[in-house]
Amino acid sequence: MPLIRRDLAAAGTGLLYAAAFGTKSIAATPGGTEAVAAAVEAYRVGLLNADGKLLNALCADPIAYGHSTGRVQTRKEMIDEAGSGKSVWKTISFSDLSILLNGANAMSRFVFSGVNEVNGKQNTLRFGVLIVWVRQRGKWRLLARQGYKI
Repeated sequence: MPLIRRDLAAAGTGLLYAAAFGTKSIAATPGGTEAVAAAVEAYRVGLLNADGKLLNALCADPIAYGHSTGRVQTRKEMIDEAGSGKSVWKTISFSDLSILLNGANAMSRFVFSGVNEVNGKQNTLRFGVLIVWVRQRGKWRLLARQGYKI
C-alpha cells in the first residue's frame, strides 16, 4: 500500500502533538523541574565558592563545557579552573531561568550575571547559558553547558 501525503500529514501531526504535550506531563514527576532548579542553584554556588568537590559531583562524565567566548573545556579542565583561585567570583546570579524536561534529560536556560577578579582586574559579566542535564543514579548531572552572548 503506497503512502500518500494525507498519511504523512497525519503521522507528522501525531508526532508534533506528542512532542508538544508529552514533555509537559513530565514536569509533575519526581525529580522534575524543582530538582533541576536545585541542580542549577548548586552549580551557581559551586562556581561562586570555587567548590571543586561540589562541581565534580554535579557533572556527568564526559561533559562539553562551552564558554561564550567559544572556548570548550573537559570536565577536569572546568573543575580545575574553577578551583584554581585564578578567577575569584565576587557575585554570581542567575535570572530568567527556564527548564524543559524530556524523560531522563532536561534543559535549563538562564542569564548569568557576575563580577569576578582575575589578576587584580575586576570584570562584570553578563551572558546567556544553556545547560543540558541528564538524570543519572537519581540525580541531575551537567552533561553540556554553552554560554552565549546576549
